[in-house]
Amino acid sequence: MINGVLYVAGPFEPGDIGQIERHFSALLGDQVTLKVRRDEALIGGFMAMVGGKVYDASFLANVRDIKRHMLDKE
Repeated sequence: MINGVLYVAGPFEPGDIGQIERHFSALLGDQVTLKVRRDEALIGGFMAMVGGKVYDASFLANVRDIKRHMLDKE
């Protein structure tokens, strides 16, 4: 079993958290259990620390990806 921390911007439904845990379990090949913590610095989305890695699915990370993609097109 792998324990991790899920940082969220606001309230998440238990079903959503379960879905995220299942995703990480499939990705890492082991059962993942996440402890949920609220992070006021996040605008939206979530960040997870699982298995010694940080997975950033926050709103700001998505904006950065879009910006990088647009700059690469120029």
